[in-house]
Amino acid sequence: YVGVFLIEGAVDLRAEVAGRVESVPVQLGAQVKAGQLLMSLATPELDAELMVLEGSVEAARAKAFSAAVGLKSAIARWARRREFPEGLSAEDLALAEADAMRNRAELAAVRAGVGSERARLLRIKEQVERKFIRAPFDGVVGLRKKEINATVQVGDALLRIIPERPPILRFAVPPKDAELVLQD
Repeated sequence: YVGVFLIEGAVDLRAEVAGRVESVPVQLGAQVKAGQLLMSLATPELDAELMVLEGSVEAARAKAFSAAVGLKSAIARWARRREFPEGLSAEDLALAEADAMRNRAELAAVRAGVGSERARLLRIKEQVERKFIRAPFDGVVGLRKKEINATVQVGDALLRIIPERPPILRFAVPPKDAELVLQD
């Protein structure tokens, strides 16, 4: 009788970022544990973008610090002018108050920019993490579809992981022989 072995739950791992296969620390047929590194991709464009965004976040933080110092100074000037108004015009007091308000608004805008840059940085870090292909469950490397230095596009199949379960045997039996199979 002709039959086939089926393995339920086998998964093809696919690239979520474009790059080049940098390393494959597992061999075909190797048993792997969930979370184990199976392949890493070189992603120079993502790595460069990550470095740029890290610098951008640091620059935004420095700008926020400078704006906070400016606000503190403007508030102190305004407070001194309110405390000792002698010899100051109403316009001078109003200008000191406006300066403090302008610095407060500038600090709020700069802090929003820091938040935006941090969000972009986190998004890129998540993408960079996707260059590391890990086992989704305990199993066996059943197929390797890309070799070292191969170019990889998003969606390309990279590896097949087969779960550690007994295979299922499926075969067809002619009706006239069905009784032979059903006997103990």
